[in-house]
Amino acid sequence: DGWFGKRDIDNCSLGDWVEHRGKLPDGIESLAEKVEALGLKFGLWFEPESISPDSDLHRAHPDWHIHIPGRKASQSRDQWMLDLSNPDVQDYAIEAVSHILGKAKITYVKWDLNRNMSELGSAYLPKERMGELSHRYILGLYRILDELNKRFPDVLFEGCCSGGGRFDPGVLAYMPQIWTSDNTNAKISFNASVLYCQILDFAFSSITKQTNIVIASGDNKILDSLSVTIKFTFECIGSISNGSPFCSTQVNV
Repeated sequence: DGWFGKRDIDNCSLGDWVEHRGKLPDGIESLAEKVEALGLKFGLWFEPESISPDSDLHRAHPDWHIHIPGRKASQSRDQWMLDLSNPDVQDYAIEAVSHILGKAKITYVKWDLNRNMSELGSAYLPKERMGELSHRYILGLYRILDELNKRFPDVLFEGCCSGGGRFDPGVLAYMPQIWTSDNTNAKISFNASVLYCQILDFAFSSITKQTNIVIASGDNKILDSLSVTIKFTFECIGSISNGSPFCSTQVNV
């Protein structure tokens, strides 16, 4: 977060997927090169399904968000959701993300979505088809992800959706790695795996391999009740990520 538009505070600029030149005067490619020079892979956070009221995108296209025409739309986290049933909105998301991915060596993308749908309405769909919005939204999302995967086959798209809000088989076709939470621990990932074993008949190891794990996260009481060795060993079942500096963590496996 914070790398785009005028994002100096979290209530603006969603939808303006261009570098914040005050923070990145040499562009995202310069930052990516510096990270690569350290022997690390460079990834970037996006929330392409959302739009801030205070954004250049909203000022240019005030009807592009989900809302009931003629009524004031409610905000959540100072943002709205884009109307992905509209092909023009889909095209914008594809091109905006592609512009950034095409100019720097970006290995992975964390694709977030931090609010739910509300007041379902569309300035694009006719009244008699308004009931199709939710379904057509997902079809639009799939089209965006399908095109981006085709354009950037070497980029890993990681799903997040406010922390594990969406990891159905449909989205896993485009995002094979999912964050169940920014503060994931063994208890959260175990509960998620049990749920999906029941609903989707997945093997335990299959769903956890789809899940990116944080093994340590500051002041989380549930997390701190487990030893680092237990956390680390459990998360090795799946795809592991570390949320604390290894230099300050002792792990005996």
